Formats: sequence, C-alpha cells, structure tokens
Amino acid sequence: MTGKRNEYGLTPKQEAFARAYVDCGNLSEAYRRSYDVGEDTKPETVWEAASRLGAQADVAARVAELEDAKLKETLRDKAKLADWVRNRLIEIATQDESDRAKALDLLGKHAAMFTERTEIRETVTSRDAEAKISELLQELTQERQLSKVSIIDAQKRDAVLKRKPSH
Repeated sequence: MTGKRNEYGLTPKQEAFARAYVDCGNLSEAYRRSYDVGEDTKPETVWEAASRLGAQADVAARVAELEDAKLKETLRDKAKLADWVRNRLIEIATQDESDRAKALDLLGKHAAMFTERTEIRETVTSRDAEAKISELLQELTQERQLSKVSIIDAQKRDAVLKRKPSH
C-alpha cells in the first residue's frame, strides 16, 4: 500500500526522507529517521534501501527543491545579518564616541575602501633606458631577419618541389 501522495507525488515517508536528507546530509540516517528500521537491521540493508530511495527521480527532484530552498534561506539570512551589522556599525559610529574609530574602520573595510597596495618603484637612468631599448631593438631585428630567412628558405624549398617531376 503506497499511501496518500502529496503535491510532489511523494508518500508521507518519502517526503520525510527527503526532508531528513536535506537536514542531515546522510542517506542512511535520513532513511532511519523516516522509515521503521529495527535495531537489528544491518547497516548494509539500510544503505541499499536508502540509496534506492534517494535515486528515485521524484524523491531526488524533491531533495533538490528542498536544498535550493534551504540555500536561498541561508543566503537571505546572511544578507539580513550583513545589513544588521552594517546598520549597527553606522549607529555606533554616529553615537558612541569611544567606539567611533573602530566602527568607522570596520565600515570602511566592509565597503572595501581600504585595500592595501604595495608600490614598487625602480629608478632608471636615461642611459640605462636607452641601452635596454637598443638591446630590445637588436633582438627584434635579429628575429625579423631569422623570420625572413625562414620564409625565403621555405619559398626556395617550395619552388624546388614544384620543379621536380612526379613519378
């Protein structure tokens, strides 16, 4: 007897299993919580039954739906907490003289206003810069010459291959 099904097509025990799984994250434990499992039932038997149940399309879809709802709630709660902390820091910064600097510092960090930067400066004389530019130009010229030689060699090879009669 399958029992009455809910709007997701699940029996009450299947729904309980899906909710328990989202709560604990363990198939076997979710099965124990939602089905009548005797103390003498082997763990392998519970695992097999829980795995089969968790693999059913309608149960898996319900688990996914419940997990999505749980994630949205968690994110909503985190956003609420972040707003509350920000508002409280603003309140402290505007009212409490002794904690104002710390509250403003935390607000600035929250808004990513204080990012540490390390600046490295290297002093280069114009003579050193000219020497480096000259060196790079020589390398570039050599590379171009090698490239031209490679192109000419390739063209000569192609010309020779075109003149050879095929057998």
